[in-house]
Amino acid sequence: MLSDREYSRRVRLVGVLVVIVLVLVVGAAVVVVRVRDVRQARAALLSVMVQEFEGDRPGAVPLGEAPRSFVSGVSDPDVWPVDPISSERVAGLRKAISVYDSLYPKKAVSFESVKRAYGRDLKRNVEQGWKLDKKEHTFVYWSRQYANLVYKEDCFDPNDGKWHKAGEKVGLGSGQLSNYTYATGTYTLYAFAPGQGE
Repeated sequence: MLSDREYSRRVRLVGVLVVIVLVLVVGAAVVVVRVRDVRQARAALLSVMVQEFEGDRPGAVPLGEAPRSFVSGVSDPDVWPVDPISSERVAGLRKAISVYDSLYPKKAVSFESVKRAYGRDLKRNVEQGWKLDKKEHTFVYWSRQYANLVYKEDCFDPNDGKWHKAGEKVGLGSGQLSNYTYATGTYTLYAFAPGQGE
């Protein structure tokens, strides 16, 4: 038989062990929850990065498709490519940047600055709300907007089968052109409406 002293000692030891086990279980649960939260936050960040890169309107995506491993959500936002812009997009982007810079010289960007903002710095820009690369974000936003176009001169427009006066607003209906599509295409009948730019 155990003495009262020995019994008390064992009860205290069991109590301490129970407390240690409870602390470990709670700690493990907290770690599991935190890991899950971190994974969810990273997945959300990755989703926003892909959306920012690709855009949200079909046909008006100046940067192209995000790398496949990021679209499927398996990649780490920390390893977003330094240069995710495909070579097929370079000439068009350069042309669109040239048009944008001529319209908005005080907000001018370069191909290199856009590539950097949407490449190696994209994660930081998304997390910080584009604090550092606002001009590049503005350029890409402009690229995806519908173009505000007018007719250059009196003409017949085969797209709608009507005669139009110079300066009349172009109404392209469901085939509306984005600024990017217009800037990179060869549209001889249209021009940007006066008053755009600075």
